[in-house]
Parts: sequence; C-alpha cells; structure tokens
Amino acid sequence: MKKTLVLLFFLLVLGAAAAKAQDYKITSHEINVDIDKDGYASVRERYYMVFDNKQSAEEFQQLKNNNLKFDLDKWADFDPELKINFGLRADIKDLLIDFADEPSGELLYYAEFKYSFNLPAFNKKSGGEAGRKILFEINKTFIRPLTHGTDFVIPEWATMRFILPPQSEPETPLVVSPMNPKVSVDYDAQDKRKMVEVRGYFASNDFAFGFSYYEAIAPSFSIAMLVKDFTEKTQRETQITLGFVLVLVGLALFALRKKIEARVSGFIIKNSNLAQGETDEPK
Repeated sequence: MKKTLVLLFFLLVLGAAAAKAQDYKITSHEINVDIDKDGYASVRERYYMVFDNKQSAEEFQQLKNNNLKFDLDKWADFDPELKINFGLRADIKDLLIDFADEPSGELLYYAEFKYSFNLPAFNKKSGGEAGRKILFEINKTFIRPLTHGTDFVIPEWATMRFILPPQSEPETPLVVSPMNPKVSVDYDAQDKRKMVEVRGYFASNDFAFGFSYYEAIAPSFSIAMLVKDFTEKTQRETQITLGFVLVLVGLALFALRKKIEARVSGFIIKNSNLAQGETDEPK
C-alpha cells in the first residue's frame, strides 16, 4: 500500500511538471524549404511560442536539453504539435533542434527544427528537358506529413515557403491559378532567388508543384577569375616558385627569339608558294 501511494505521488509530480513545462501557446508556424539545382532540400521549421512567464521558458529549455534532445519520438510524446512536416523521418540525414528567444516580443520564443535528406525532394521529370530547360517536380512523399485524408492541408496559423534555386522559375498551377489567393511569388533581390509562399488555411487534393531553370550552354572562362582563384587557393611558396619558372622561360624565349623567328620564316617559305613565284610566271 505504501509503495502504491509513493508511486501515485511520483506520477502526480511528473504530471504536474509536464503540465507546467507546457505553459505556452503556439502562435505561428513557418516551414522554409530551401532547394538546390539538383532537387535536394534543407528545411528550417520554426514554431513561435508565447510562454506564461520566463521561468516556464527556462524549464522548457532544460527539458529540451536534458530529456527531449534530438529524439523526435520524445518530442511527439511531449507535444504532438512539435514535429517535422516535410519529408519522412527515415530519409532525414541531419537533424538539429534549437530553442531561443525572439527579441521582437516579450516572452516570445521559438523551437526550430533544421534538417536535410539523403534523397532529393524534387525529381527531374522524364522527358522534361526541352532544349536547355530543366524541369523538376516535387516528390509527393515529402508532403505526406501535411496530408489529411485526400487533401494536402496547411493549417490557418502556418506558412510554407519554397525557396527556389538561383535563376529558377516556379512551375505550378498553384501560382497562376486565381483560385488560390493564398499563394504568392516573391523575389529576393539580394540572393537573386524566387520564393513561393503558401499561407494557411490552404487545402488542395493535388499539390502539383515544381520549378525549372535553363542549363548554361558552356561554362564561362575568365582569366581574371582564374588568376583570382589561383592567388586565393594556392600557397605562397607555390606562387613564388611558379613565378620564378615563368621568368626563366620568358628570358630563354627572349634570348632565342632570332633563331625562332628564322626557323618560322624558313618553314613558311618552304611550305608556301613564295619560293615558286618566279618559275610560275609565264615567259
């Protein structure tokens, strides 16, 4: 009986601590998907949270550092709302979870999930290359976490952003359709990248999304860039040695310039019609 009472008391204490640790309200949620030209994605999710007081935030920080850490199952048991919403757990390559205060508001914090994958989130479409145009479409398994029934759903308090590779264009009916006022396209002039933003509440039974870009005809060659890369990436000793060798080669060519000019002139005369000019004239 005594052991049972002790166990009940222990469970009550744990329950009270857990309830106290969840003294917060999630106010908004951002899912930022950064895509490269091979279709791979790195994701940064942020849950913005308002706590009742600073002590509650500090207790949440301790719980995150000492217990939850990087275990997604423990996070789901603690609060089912705090989870990843893009891609499958089995495909995650790197995962970092952070918790920090947000200076824009008092007692406003965020829990951040950052992760990438072992496989591309966007696949090159078969037969999708028209000339130099390369087409990619989203792998539907990556949006499975946001699928409810037959619809793809972004909750009212959430925003999803697809940050496209440089010089890429969105290829999706979601952008051009007037039936989707929740979707917009912005341009970051500093990074020179377009961003497709989907704001909640949003629902679609066919989330057709992709992007395209034009493949370069040939890599550009720049002597200035070549010299810059050489000076920045080569050790000082190597640069001095190569410069000394080039000076010696230049001096040798200068000293032998008359012999070289004579041989070149003789070769040209021998293999041209100059030597036959007089014999070919009619008498």
